[in-house]
Amino acid sequence: MRHDERGAVPVAIIVGVVIVAIIVVILVATTQGRDVTPPSQVPGAENACFTYCIGVVEFQCGDNELMGACFGVWDCDEEIGVHECR
Repeated sequence: MRHDERGAVPVAIIVGVVIVAIIVVILVATTQGRDVTPPSQVPGAENACFTYCIGVVEFQCGDNELMGACFGVWDCDEEIGVHECR
């Protein structure tokens, strides 16, 4: 490893930590003020909910319960990820 390549590793680690910190701040900011109880969100369906995704984490609309991993960004209004409410 050349001398100038060794400096790139700490920079990559710092950039990764900053990106993770930004994602956490966005998650906290967007989950504030949402409803506590998930409503039935599909007309005529019992106990059906949608999800929202912020980057790599997917949450249930209404109570912000962690649903798992996702890739992308969408909100509850987009009616994606219909599932039985937990």
